[in-house]
Amino acid sequence: MIDYAKTIHDDIVAYAEKTRSSVAGVDAESNIVIDTFLDALEDAEPYTQAQLVVAGYLLCGGKDMSIALTTARAIQMTHTFADFCQKKQYLTGLQGMHAAQIILANLDVKEEFRLKVLGITNRALLLHANGLASEHQDTSIALDSFATEAFLNPLHVGMVLAGADCGTTDAVTPFTLNAGRAQLAHTPEMAAEYRTHALNHLKSMQAVWSEAQLSFVTQLLVPEL
Repeated sequence: MIDYAKTIHDDIVAYAEKTRSSVAGVDAESNIVIDTFLDALEDAEPYTQAQLVVAGYLLCGGKDMSIALTTARAIQMTHTFADFCQKKQYLTGLQGMHAAQIILANLDVKEEFRLKVLGITNRALLLHANGLASEHQDTSIALDSFATEAFLNPLHVGMVLAGADCGTTDAVTPFTLNAGRAQLAHTPEMAAEYRTHALNHLKSMQAVWSEAQLSFVTQLLVPEL
């Protein structure tokens, strides 16, 4: 398998370098904010969200890796924005989120794909914001909000980009949400329960895709398999 983590890393580093050069003339305070976001973006290895975009794209037969990588970078940027929101560093996060939205709005793909990617990504960010606003962030509703933003949306974005319909994206949703819940669960017992649910749902996915086709997705979501 191609090392997509390295490919994504190289793309993000190149983007950060280009962005730093293009904003060299801004005032010192603004430059600090931009640089802080770019540092966090570069340090987000293994770039799980970006890798999930690529995994979803390949799962549905996507061929244009340039488009996939550009979209993957933007989704990693929206996730970095979400991380800054969790730290209540909203201004820093917004620097990258608006840039990511511009990237997504200008993707060279069919308009219906571009609009759907924008729509589901902003829905995921809205859910994440609702989760952060919740008084109890360990509830199942809050956990679902965070898992949707961090795991389900990136995978769906890649699939949509390759032309997947709602039935196809729905086919991966139960597995992906449960695998995401397992990674975010607050106790080992809950993590184990969600992982069991994920593996049960994986069986139904294997009726649609082969084990080889699913291997990239599963290694990201249930790496202990």
